[in-house]
Amino acid sequence: MNILVVDEDAGVRDLLSGTMRKLGHDVVCVSNGRQAVDHVKQNHVDLSYIDVNLPDGDGFRVLWAMRKIRPKLGGVMLSRVGMRRLLEQMLMNPDGIFWCATKPLTAERTEYITTC
Repeated sequence: MNILVVDEDAGVRDLLSGTMRKLGHDVVCVSNGRQAVDHVKQNHVDLSYIDVNLPDGDGFRVLWAMRKIRPKLGGVMLSRVGMRRLLEQMLMNPDGIFWCATKPLTAERTEYITTC
């Protein structure tokens, strides 16, 4: 599976990419929404992990922009905010989102989400 991780936090990117590479996935990490959209324009991506609050905008909008390019792209939204707020945002913007996760993530939780 080709996975894109979009998060400004290098620690989050390292944890997610390391875990997914151990599972045999190809992973690319970027730190903002523009890089994410540019990557999807040029490469096939099956699944994306996207921080809700990116330095250059809203993670939901980044997912929508990427899904205009790759309509079947799956999205896992990440946030440091409480799960209730994240779920509320997801319900208002459900297109393409199949999982929400609050930070900090563990390797085990990342593996579970990726293999579902």
